[in-house]
Amino acid sequence: LAAVDKGSILLTTQSRLFLAGITATPNQVTFSDIGDITNYSGSTPADGGFEDFPQMDGDITALSYIDNWVLVFSKKKIIAFSFDFPTSTTRVTRYKDIADEGCPNQKAVKKMGDQVWYLTPHGGVKMISQIANESLFSVNDLTDEIRPTIKDFVWDDGVLEYNTKDRVWFVAGMSDS
Repeated sequence: LAAVDKGSILLTTQSRLFLAGITATPNQVTFSDIGDITNYSGSTPADGGFEDFPQMDGDITALSYIDNWVLVFSKKKIIAFSFDFPTSTTRVTRYKDIADEGCPNQKAVKKMGDQVWYLTPHGGVKMISQIANESLFSVNDLTDEIRPTIKDFVWDDGVLEYNTKDRVWFVAGMSDS
């Protein structure tokens, strides 16, 4: 594990640890072996490795998942990737463009059941869901009606939280810079 750079963004899913937010590789997601978060390289499909995302148009800001898809966020984009294993010796990575607006940081992303909710860099709240068992995703903007009340806020360190007891979403940002 000492050979792997430490990331500031962590995600556990699919019996792997996914890392991003590594200073030396800001557009890369590193992942562990299946079932072994201490090993990040090898030659079999179950072994760890990394995926590069130069198309993110900025540093990776957050990670989440839906089903077998890992969602990779920057401030300007969301891309999903998943692994297929056509043979016992082959791993193939599939990619899907999800949205052209991402989120400012990991605190602005929340997984709620089979949906991912996120705060945009401009103060919008959006929800990503997978359509049936297809490899298709839907992104819904949930803030059109309240947007005039939150204009001119700064969302770089915005936070999105859900209180399950009261069934209320909380969104925090700064009123000015």
